Amino acid sequence: MTASNAVLPGTLIEEILGYVNLSGGTHDPSFARNINQLCDHLGGLGCWKDVGETLVASLEILSPTSPALADDRQATAVLDLVFDGLIPRYRLHHQDLLHHLDDDEWEHPLLLVKMFEAVLECGPDFDNVETVVDTALNTLNDFLGYRPVAVLENDQFCEPYPHERYRPAPLYIAGVGAATGPYHDLVARTIEILDDTPGELLTVAHFDPAHLDELAVDLRAHDHLHPVNKRTTYMFGEWDPHRIDNKGFFRRFILRQIILDALIDWTSMMVADGADATEVLEDTAIVLAGTVLMASAISGAGP
Repeated sequence: MTASNAVLPGTLIEEILGYVNLSGGTHDPSFARNINQLCDHLGGLGCWKDVGETLVASLEILSPTSPALADDRQATAVLDLVFDGLIPRYRLHHQDLLHHLDDDEWEHPLLLVKMFEAVLECGPDFDNVETVVDTALNTLNDFLGYRPVAVLENDQFCEPYPHERYRPAPLYIAGVGAATGPYHDLVARTIEILDDTPGELLTVAHFDPAHLDELAVDLRAHDHLHPVNKRTTYMFGEWDPHRIDNKGFFRRFILRQIILDALIDWTSMMVADGADATEVLEDTAIVLAGTVLMASAISGAGP
């Protein structure tokens, strides 16, 4: 893991710890941006261990002088619950579903943000470790996506396997921006292109950028023989059918990792062959934006 040359603002660590110590888990874009920036500084993906060690060490240093950390019991408990409780439990819970991923493939910065939020929502009592971790795990496992549901002879629907539900990794959150990592530049430019897409085209594709609270990547292994692939453009992604606002619009779009990795590989190959990196990024982002719109046209804007 190689650290970034990005210089951290002097108050960034204190702001992170202040949120962890005082928050009830409500989403705070500033906290998400700070975690994203810290991960960028520590190497991007696969740096959660370093993040945890940095925050624990900094808490010990800052608590005697920072008013927000004067009583640091919540921060101490939450850091322990996230890094020594929820993260290993999540990994164990999904040892079959995500067995193909190394740490630097699933430890995304904004996914860590969601883990903090899930634990903090269990407060203010963090004494019962097992209860907190179980509750946070259930909160995190919020995505299944399109799945054909088998119907038994007695007309009862089969329930999905409990371990199928998991948390896709956010690559973009509204108000936060694109997550640091290998997809950052591609995702950031794709969002800009979608924002600038003519309204009539967006309408046909059932895509409104204002409805995009989150763009996430489906980290599950691709299985070409899975029944979901019989759905037109399934591989291109989908609106999360279970993330719906009170007006009936989908709010989270899911990309497939196989598509993202193919675009990143093509970009690297073209640049290695001498193509202009800026032009290649533009071409790749246009392709990804088109892929999103094609998938959205199938999913629709709501159920």
